[in-house]
Amino acid sequence: MAGDDEIQIETSFRTFSVRVNHLHGPLTDSQREDARRLAVELRFGLGSGDPGLQVAAQQLTRALLGGGSIPLGRPTRVLEAQRFFEHLRDFLEDQIAAGRLIVLEEPAIANVPEQELTIRRPKLDAQPPEQQPDRRRDPALETSFEVRIVDEVGQAISSLEVEIAAGDRVERLPTNAAGVALLEGTTAGSGTVTVLDCAALQKILDPRWAKRRVGKAPGGINTTEQLFEGQKLAATAIKGGVPNTVVIKPKLGQLFAELWDKSGRTRHANRDYTIDGPMQFSGTTDEQGQLFHDEVFPGDYTLTLKLEFFEGEDHAADTYQTALLVRSS
Repeated sequence: MAGDDEIQIETSFRTFSVRVNHLHGPLTDSQREDARRLAVELRFGLGSGDPGLQVAAQQLTRALLGGGSIPLGRPTRVLEAQRFFEHLRDFLEDQIAAGRLIVLEEPAIANVPEQELTIRRPKLDAQPPEQQPDRRRDPALETSFEVRIVDEVGQAISSLEVEIAAGDRVERLPTNAAGVALLEGTTAGSGTVTVLDCAALQKILDPRWAKRRVGKAPGGINTTEQLFEGQKLAATAIKGGVPNTVVIKPKLGQLFAELWDKSGRTRHANRDYTIDGPMQFSGTTDEQGQLFHDEVFPGDYTLTLKLEFFEGEDHAADTYQTALLVRSS
């Protein structure tokens, strides 16, 4: 059984047995690698709202604080819960980096060598065996490839089949709830990841891209952006032993319209308008009755035009609407 400060943490890829390092001694290379993997699992698991990892993260924090209460407070609403676990994740990553947590090795199965029952007498006339040079080499260190697939606002793209190629390994893997695909047990230092089913990707993204959304794409090192137009995506270069992120973004287009009255003889010049859809715009048409917007999210839009007639007591106003479609350029 685990002790009071030994905690079992189950993730999508592995079960970790973690203990607080009360002696503050230095970690071995193996322990540092296991701790790095634990930090990655906590980062993606807490980011995706995994309830099991949320409980485990609080248990780890209590163990680090000596059983006291967590100083970050307890969440009562969705936004507070998100911020709570973000602070908890940052705290645990700092503690892991400082060597305060040790991932215990899995117990090895004892392997007792067989003993020979017959005692053999050495042959006196036998020549000693020739000394053979030791040709053994240290095995290459194994690493893993972790790839997270997200959209342009950082939302995970889960249940998407990708192919990770690293050295002589080529594996087809699904992304988990956090958008992460993981390939372990390779000695390669670099590789590639490729989305295999672009139709499935489009089915996931079309509903998201059909409405207005708020958010920002993640950045930083080992982050690559791919523009998606419904066609096959090129392979993306990735590195081993570090988290990699691939951001899938739509290709932006242009919005241009020239507005005339129903007779087709008069331009609607200097008229106020608004445009509503995946993005919002407002402005005034120019002297030619034209409007133009660049870097526009593709999708269906509605143009509302405000028309005013006459002045003074005869003043009248009306609004008209028409559909606009923006395609990627």
